[in-house]
Amino acid sequence: MTIKPEDYRRIYRQVRWSPNQRLKMERLLSEPILSPKEKPILQKWKEKFEMKTLENKKKRILKPALAALSICLAAGIGLGATLLLRKGADLRPGGMSGELSRTEQSLPEEEKLQSGLNADVPLFDVTVSDTPDPYAIHWDVSAFMSGSPYKAMQTEHGYYYRKTIRINRNDEEILSYYDKESQESVVVCAKPECKHNNEYCMANNLVYQGSPVLYHDDYLYGVACKYPDAAAAINKDTENTDIVLVRYAPDGTALEELVSFEGTLEQSLKGRGVIQTEIIVHSNALWINAQFGGISVYNERFDIHQTIHECYAIYRYDLQSGALTTVIYSETPQSMDGPYGLKADGDYIYFCKLSGSWPDDYPDAGIYRIDARTGVCENYIPKREGMYGYALSGEGKMVYSDWEVKQGMPAKQLLVGKDLKTGETWQFEEPDYFSFAANSEYVITVNIANNSAEDATFRNVLSIYNWEGKRIQRLELEALKRNDITLGMDEDYLYVNVNLNADVDPYEAQNETIVRLSIADLLDGKIQTEALFSLTPDAQ
Repeated sequence: MTIKPEDYRRIYRQVRWSPNQRLKMERLLSEPILSPKEKPILQKWKEKFEMKTLENKKKRILKPALAALSICLAAGIGLGATLLLRKGADLRPGGMSGELSRTEQSLPEEEKLQSGLNADVPLFDVTVSDTPDPYAIHWDVSAFMSGSPYKAMQTEHGYYYRKTIRINRNDEEILSYYDKESQESVVVCAKPECKHNNEYCMANNLVYQGSPVLYHDDYLYGVACKYPDAAAAINKDTENTDIVLVRYAPDGTALEELVSFEGTLEQSLKGRGVIQTEIIVHSNALWINAQFGGISVYNERFDIHQTIHECYAIYRYDLQSGALTTVIYSETPQSMDGPYGLKADGDYIYFCKLSGSWPDDYPDAGIYRIDARTGVCENYIPKREGMYGYALSGEGKMVYSDWEVKQGMPAKQLLVGKDLKTGETWQFEEPDYFSFAANSEYVITVNIANNSAEDATFRNVLSIYNWEGKRIQRLELEALKRNDITLGMDEDYLYVNVNLNADVDPYEAQNETIVRLSIADLLDGKIQTEALFSLTPDAQ
């Protein structure tokens, strides 16, 4: 959506801005969309985005025209012309998603939303064709046990990420962008002098509260809690909030609402919030793992307020038709044990579930997989004592954690490889890990041990394995003030979030920074870290 000046005049009357503030806002709205400071980094995205917008508009006109022409040839000129006029009337000017409709409008009657796992009719019937994303960073899924890991979304030019900045004494997560060439970061908002806590900011929108978690095909995607207007957001009036899928322009100039999640479950999501979201792309569809909640209760034992996780769901959003389909869901889980670690390989979508408290048809824990062609879900690898994470090669192989337990013997940590096509399994030699990640060639693990009880530093042992399970390198990283390192990998680099401030509590996320290490250097026994961007507060 693009917010127009007349919308601001309506909004400022609702929140009773002063005349001076009103004039300031209207002056800002009349200024160029990109400030001079941001042009060197975001201008390339603006030009690319404008070209893509023009192509999308041409496609929206060309597709119905070609469809109508084929009908004309098959059934007569009159019928084809009627359909062309009707389709043309449906196109909405001024927005890139005007042709996308709600689930109940875009699916045939027999394929409308089906919740649950045991649908008699397949949810979808598509040909799976997945081209690996050359810029994807594959993060260690075990990090989802304690919440979403800090995720960098890589592009050909840099990285999008969520950075915490301090605004009016409050810490808020703001969409930011790090440019590889200039090695500079900017907030992804194209309005000059924006304070990033209002209804027109693209990096931290007041009405659409949420952050993108996926970069795909020159767009950013995320799930947001939508307030009716800015006044409701300021007053925290959650009675009429909605949960929506949002698409962001990469240059910080616009965001648009694609579809609402209301009506996708048996219970209403009105007034609910989004607790955690994962989105991946596979076979021209977005797969969305969303956890909803909204009721805050007081925990006397720990003297804190906790948000109740009311339901979890995995959705499929078709990027061509705009159809949103519920694949699996849980209405009232007893604990926070919903799906995490959403990944795709070949014909299947994978995720983990730690325990079996779901009131659904698949109550057991383990590594699950969903057939991307039919929506059928199965417990692919039932959970054993030590299973908490897994990684995929992108080329038909999986590695997951496990334990070997024998009577009278101490438990033995295992790292197990599995061929997803043949089902063959094998063990990695001398596994030593706390976190692990993988790419098409290697599996990298990091184990953490106390280095000094006095200053709470930690020694990190890094091991590199090939996919046959043989360890080909073992290195010790220098002591770091952090004990829960999150790993990510692409084909060339290992990414780690570390705390570069040696004078803070290791459990505090102060000066937390994403650094990368060349995999080629690590294979040669060299440890050279390159700090990319900080994730923690700056004064504002």
